[in-house]
Amino acid sequence: MTPRVPAVNPTEMPTKNRPANDGASMNDHTSRLEGVAKVTGRATYSRDTYLPDMLHACFVRCPYGAGMLVSRDEAAAKAVPGVVEVLIRSEQGQYHGQPIGHVVAETELAMKRGLRALNARWKAEDVETTIEGAMGDVPEANGHTQRLLGEAAHVLEATYETEVQTHSSFETHGAVVDHRGDEATAYVSTQGTFAARDGLGQALGLPESKFEVICEHIGGGFGSKLNGPGKEGVVAAQLSAKFGKPVRLFVDRAEDHLDTGNRPSSRSVVRIGFDGDGTIRGGQIQTYGGVGVARGGGGVRFPSGRYELGEIQREHEDVRFNGGPPRAFRAPGCPQGAFVEELMLDEVATLAGVDPLDLRAGGRQARREAGIFEQVLLQLVCHDLAEIAAD
Repeated sequence: MTPRVPAVNPTEMPTKNRPANDGASMNDHTSRLEGVAKVTGRATYSRDTYLPDMLHACFVRCPYGAGMLVSRDEAAAKAVPGVVEVLIRSEQGQYHGQPIGHVVAETELAMKRGLRALNARWKAEDVETTIEGAMGDVPEANGHTQRLLGEAAHVLEATYETEVQTHSSFETHGAVVDHRGDEATAYVSTQGTFAARDGLGQALGLPESKFEVICEHIGGGFGSKLNGPGKEGVVAAQLSAKFGKPVRLFVDRAEDHLDTGNRPSSRSVVRIGFDGDGTIRGGQIQTYGGVGVARGGGGVRFPSGRYELGEIQREHEDVRFNGGPPRAFRAPGCPQGAFVEELMLDEVATLAGVDPLDLRAGGRQARREAGIFEQVLLQLVCHDLAEIAAD
């Protein structure tokens, strides 16, 4: 039987995977209402917005982990046909990609030519880009923790690290802002139109009732587009208010990785005491988050609370160095913590000579006493792991 396909806003579309979904939901045949528009290219993203008489803007960025701007030719940049403004706000860069000014032009080509004609020359400075290089000494365990570790049959001492992860959204970060004197419209690539609105009022010089934020579709964000309009939207708003014209400021792919936030790096120093059967008695967990030039946001969710780890002396420190600041990225702090916790449990199981799944389940006795749901779940996990190993 051929599925019914409504003429407008189709919710039932033919697809090969529908039989696998039978009985999984109240309406197994519901399709994404915007699906057709997206796959056919009709969907409009903020980055697709081009308005009449629009200006184009880009950032002047520091090319080093730390550097000093020693010379530039603003006169040459301003002499490029179509260039409207060249502004340098600072001569010091604290991380690779940090904006220290901007170029505004009537066309994108003129903007790029103006940036090149600026001929900014930098002197690289000493730089620190790692947690290990910027952190202090690991605190000593307190007396209670030292006694606990001394009484344990085994002690695992380990250091675990995770690297920075950068966002790579299909649509890069940016905005088009159209200031029309007593009102304005901002086309922002954002996961939160209200958050973008809250961050634009001062830049526009207008009350919230006098401007509108539009984001019809968004090409990904993963958390990086939740906390307001970003520096791109703010600068676009300021420039639009200044010149009375629409201003477009969208970063390119390289800039998106350089300076739109990240999942921060982490370092976890662990001293865990455990018995011969793998029962964990507790210990010391010291975590560090690499927050770059920011003052926070480097949390590591470890321990997670999923496992019984005994008495834990837990401390955390955010470490600053020459790097861009962190930004929300799908379950902040959780991937770093999960990586560390699961590795630690595997090492404890290996040293104790016990099965890693039994250790996570709380021992064989806990498995025998578990309810039917937990037993079935463990059996499925073991079966899946066995199939993966066989492949």
